[in-house]
Amino acid sequence: MKEILYIQAGSVSNHIGTHFWNTQESYFTYSSAEPSSAQGAESADSDLLVDHDVSFRAGRSAQAKDTFCPRVLIFDHRSNFGTLPRYNELYQDPDNLNGSAHDKLWNGAVNEFRQDPITKSAYQLQLEEGESTIIENSLKRRTARFWSDYNRVFYAPRSIQQVPDLPDWDAGHSDWSFGQSIFKAYDADHSVLDEDLRLFVEECDNFQGFQVLFDNSTFGGFTQALMTAIRDDFAKSPILTFPIISGLNPSIAEDDNSVSVVEHARTVMRDTLCLQSLDELATASVPLPTPTRWITGPWSNKLDLEMQNLYQTSAVLSAHIETATLPLRSVDRRVDLFDLCSQLNWPQNTRFSHLSGEFPADDHLREQAHDFSVLESLLGVRPLWRPLAQRNVTRGLSVKEVINAEGFFAGSDLHEPYISNVHAPAYPLPTSFPAILREPVQPAKIPARQGINIPQALLTTKMVSSLTTTTATASLFRALARFTDEIVRTRGVGLGAEADIDEMREIAGVMWNLQDSYSGGEYGEDGASGEDE
Repeated sequence: MKEILYIQAGSVSNHIGTHFWNTQESYFTYSSAEPSSAQGAESADSDLLVDHDVSFRAGRSAQAKDTFCPRVLIFDHRSNFGTLPRYNELYQDPDNLNGSAHDKLWNGAVNEFRQDPITKSAYQLQLEEGESTIIENSLKRRTARFWSDYNRVFYAPRSIQQVPDLPDWDAGHSDWSFGQSIFKAYDADHSVLDEDLRLFVEECDNFQGFQVLFDNSTFGGFTQALMTAIRDDFAKSPILTFPIISGLNPSIAEDDNSVSVVEHARTVMRDTLCLQSLDELATASVPLPTPTRWITGPWSNKLDLEMQNLYQTSAVLSAHIETATLPLRSVDRRVDLFDLCSQLNWPQNTRFSHLSGEFPADDHLREQAHDFSVLESLLGVRPLWRPLAQRNVTRGLSVKEVINAEGFFAGSDLHEPYISNVHAPAYPLPTSFPAILREPVQPAKIPARQGINIPQALLTTKMVSSLTTTTATASLFRALARFTDEIVRTRGVGLGAEADIDEMREIAGVMWNLQDSYSGGEYGEDGASGEDE
């Protein structure tokens, strides 16, 4: 086995991550009535799609019970966890086993003042009653308060990392350096690196690397500080990242009425700092503009999406991320993080790729494929884009559709080893999945899970996802380079605060170099560096 440690940071990322882990849970089958046994799960079915040990870890609770939980660190502000506790049915709070701490230290009267508890979601209450009670409501579910409202898995206590809430005046979007200081303070108080993270890695037999998903708006500087510390201890381990960036066009602040000019500039600078740091720290990265900036089009015609509803939009992103990375977890066709990152970055200077695909797919494959990494506002005047490397994964296609898909992929003019195609069973839709598909989906028979009250059929759908290194990435870095050049020219006036001009000039140079790595000269003189004289 080759284990992966997953890291999620921020509300959007944890919405995506919750759908991801619910999907992983749907792959489990059990040969006995004890669902927490990894051996029982593996021996249930010789046709397992994924190797669960890649993403899950076996352990024992303080009550000597076997457990099988996601190998993940989940960072978010305390108020975003909803009803998800650090301890659960598998792991009880050791402080409560023999009485609370204040009972041991104080014999006098105690007056407790507590906030009203957050009520459990209807879905969580239905889960407690049994899976069969959810079926009739699963196709009607449209909203969620917290990402934990539709969570289906138990996490180990060390997975739950509740970062203190920011004060009201900082609760929107944190400053980059402020985020870095928050991580350092949090790590000093909780020893995340030396205890939680290291314990996850040390219990692996053949650790392959990290997969990181984070919100740049609220956890950008925080995650950068975390990854810097990881690089110090795991210099050779691959790190695949999916940063959720703002989706703002760096060059048209005056046309965006949703934010002020200063806030626009600060947000774009935060994106710039994020991508600069990932070029140094990550092995491969797939930037994704936040779903709230999505624009409907042919790709969304089969979806009943509310673009401001993270429960819904995160399900789409999660489906594509889960499918695109499926070969990392596949039983019959194993690819590790190093292989995936090396293929996408074969020129050695193209660490940023795009996520695209079609969900759900239909008989006219790829006609409505959508690139989720492209800023919609940069789709105007552009040269012809061409792929440099591509990894395609299809789900649930018929033999005829697979042949058609292979023909379509061949049209990219890429050949092995620069392109790879994997065809897998249909994408599962757990009962936690939002009701966003306009057309009915097909049930797929799955083996019975003995001792667990669940339906004998799981809804599935066809889809296609691709990770592509493409010259289209040049447009993003060119826009960021010009933006940073303007900050240098105006000496930081647009940021509403004094800027380190030498640092800004250095960042602009990095953006121009990244643009050159992807453009291949296609932009001509217009793409040349515009550094301040």
